Amino acid sequence: MNKWLNHIHTELHEIYGESYPRFLRAEMIHFAYYPLISLLFSLSFQPNIIRTMGSWGMVGIIVIVFFIMLYLENRYQVKLNQEMKQRYKQTIYYRWISRGLRFVLSILVFLTSFMLPRWLNPPQPIPQAVTEYGYPVQLPAKLPFKPTKQYAVVKAGLFHYEMDVFYEHGDTHLTLYINQDEDQELFLNNATLKNGIKADYEETDIPDDEYEYYDLTWYQKGFSYRLSYSPSKNEPKPTKDVLLNIANSFKPVHS
Repeated sequence: MNKWLNHIHTELHEIYGESYPRFLRAEMIHFAYYPLISLLFSLSFQPNIIRTMGSWGMVGIIVIVFFIMLYLENRYQVKLNQEMKQRYKQTIYYRWISRGLRFVLSILVFLTSFMLPRWLNPPQPIPQAVTEYGYPVQLPAKLPFKPTKQYAVVKAGLFHYEMDVFYEHGDTHLTLYINQDEDQELFLNNATLKNGIKADYEETDIPDDEYEYYDLTWYQKGFSYRLSYSPSKNEPKPTKDVLLNIANSFKPVHS
């Protein structure tokens, strides 16, 4: 092992000479990108971070860190002529270690970014999720069925901060999606809540899909609410009034 490491050291030292320490610093800074990316991803999936700093604040931190690392890497990077570059690409370090590490670390960063939302934003009891979400929202006081399972998920991420609430009874599902949204744009405008708020009502029947979906969407106090009701195959199809009755039962819930 020592013989192999000494050979790598000799190869690189012959190419970089007195600039060898600078080359090592540049490589260390480059490979530090990967854990930093994972760390910043983990921060961007933390509800309290996104709620406090906002999406653009988190983006600003990511950009600042990126340019600092880029500046440091360029500061220590050693420029090689074409001949020296070719010699470097023939070294054991470049062919096996550097490229191998880049590949492995890239895969780890990808897997981490894919799995982090599930690790950091797991299903939890609804009161706990409301506290974590951190905003005064509204939840239904009446449901069309008695749920055997109910839970919520706070989904935090860049440009995405949402709480999804799930009520289930067998194959019957009622899902509430709560999202901060100042746009307040309705497309159908074909329903009205008892407090006068306009809403969109949609029926979606996807061919060959197991479920049918009945959605009611409206905006209230800076939040968008979307109720999605999917009854089991044995149940009658709900009417618009069923979803309106659920929406009209909403009461404020404070974190």
